[in-house]
Amino acid sequence: MIFHKHLFIGLFFVFIDINIETFDIIPDIIGYLFILNAFMKVGTRYAGLGVVTTILLLVGSVISFFSTPELTLMFGDETLSYNLPQQIMGLVLGIATILNYACMFAVSNLLMPIKETFLPKFLITMLILYELTISSIYYMSSDEILLVIGALGVLIFLTHIPFLIFLWRRSKMEPMKPLPLNNNNSIDLSI
Repeated sequence: MIFHKHLFIGLFFVFIDINIETFDIIPDIIGYLFILNAFMKVGTRYAGLGVVTTILLLVGSVISFFSTPELTLMFGDETLSYNLPQQIMGLVLGIATILNYACMFAVSNLLMPIKETFLPKFLITMLILYELTISSIYYMSSDEILLVIGALGVLIFLTHIPFLIFLWRRSKMEPMKPLPLNNNNSIDLSI
């Protein structure tokens, strides 16, 4: 089974942005395909929701790859313009991202149960705070926008590093063949 390895590779592609001007050399699409493959290979309870949220994120990534952002922030004179459909799409993708991470943690815990850790709750809390901040960006001054989004961005970045390490370590402990499913479509961990 390669669930954790595919998540690690997928999130690495999503997380790393290398751009030449506005062109993304390593598009997030590649990462979401790895994540989609990871969810499709397991038959656990939350994998289906993981597939749906990953498809939403994949579609959003394709749309953003072939479009130019219309959100304009001019920090000198407080000018702010936005596109309402793009704002709605951003909110839907933000919710899908939070659900996607929750599914990653849930499926990972079903495949390889571990003792309680603060990492999933902390990362998801940071993502929720980030999405709430992004959705309220139109009510902040330019200085507040830079400060709040910058601080949350740094926290999310710093939280992803232990998460990627967590996935890498789990990929090394993961069994190579799929675990058997019982009648409830959940993993049978009995020996």
